[in-house]
Amino acid sequence: MKAASPALGEETPTSPLHVLVADDEQTNVFLAQVLLEQFGCTVTTAKNGTAALEAWRTQRLDALVLDRHMPDLDGVELAKRIRAEEQTEGCPRVPIALYTAYARSEVEAVLEGGLFDTFLGKPLDSTELRQWIKSLVGR
Repeated sequence: MKAASPALGEETPTSPLHVLVADDEQTNVFLAQVLLEQFGCTVTTAKNGTAALEAWRTQRLDALVLDRHMPDLDGVELAKRIRAEEQTEGCPRVPIALYTAYARSEVEAVLEGGLFDTFLGKPLDSTELRQWIKSLVGR
């Protein structure tokens, strides 16, 4: 395992965050993965909601970036299942970002529902992603 580069500025985590990126579009996964790795994160990817749910159940993940629309299990349904299992199992709440091409105003109701901690638009804004990751460091 290679050492994480100190891309988060002075607040570089002592151990990198492990982030899951779930999106059925490989280009979106690639962009998110490259940016997250530049920020010192370890990244796991999933190309659908079922694979993402399995990864969440079997790995220690510090944050999730979920696409709104994926085959078999979309990001909203996936977040609902994760939140329900967290509550049932008494697990700590994992931060989840809704990753979508929809405008923020179009997903406001989903965000207000408490499933997601933040909204990341497509195309992915590196500054927005960096701020969210930085807010998670040291949690």
